Amino acid sequence: GQAAKAPKEQRAAEPAAPASPWQDAGVLKELGKTEGDLDAESQSMSLEELRAQNRAIEEYVMQLVKQRDDLKHVTKLAEERDSYFILGLDGPEATEAEVKKAYRN
Repeated sequence: GQAAKAPKEQRAAEPAAPASPWQDAGVLKELGKTEGDLDAESQSMSLEELRAQNRAIEEYVMQLVKQRDDLKHVTKLAEERDSYFILGLDGPEATEAEVKKAYRN
């Protein structure tokens, strides 16, 4: 069978697809644009496209916040592990008595 496609005029009236999630490379590209270029782009976008882009930016920022929090946690664990290692202990599972003994020596 023949699948009829909607004429271009009808397709153009359909809502825009949601903006794809931002990635680091895309953000770097955007940061390299002049204010005038960004202003011209935003003027050519529909309200729905601007809203979709804002949602994508918010999602990207939230991903960065989560990554930052994860890195802080990993750094804290590494610092704790280093402290135990310096004392010659296996890690945070060492007992309080073992920590005191190792600290005194």
